[in-house]
Amino acid sequence: MRMNLNIQNGHVKVRLADSMDISTIAVDRDHLFQVMQGGDSYAINLAGITEFDTAGIQLLLAFRREAGNLGRTCEFLEPSPSVLEAATLYGLESHFSSSLTIS
Repeated sequence: MRMNLNIQNGHVKVRLADSMDISTIAVDRDHLFQVMQGGDSYAINLAGITEFDTAGIQLLLAFRREAGNLGRTCEFLEPSPSVLEAATLYGLESHFSSSLTIS
């Protein structure tokens, strides 16, 4: 997974690209949770994700849960077709809709 990060006034914008699947998830987890150290709210753009599976779903939902536990917000933006396909397979598409905001 590639990550482009922008932090302004406590708001973290992250654009993810490439694979987010079982083969990359250990490194992806470390990188994504390091992002959590830098802000009060997160906007995670998923448009560039080309490979996405159950491991990716689990990681993003864990990130969102941890953000909520810390009193922060997490928004998933522009899910790619791969993200929507995997989410739909598990009945989780509402968690990854293009403008969903979770507190």
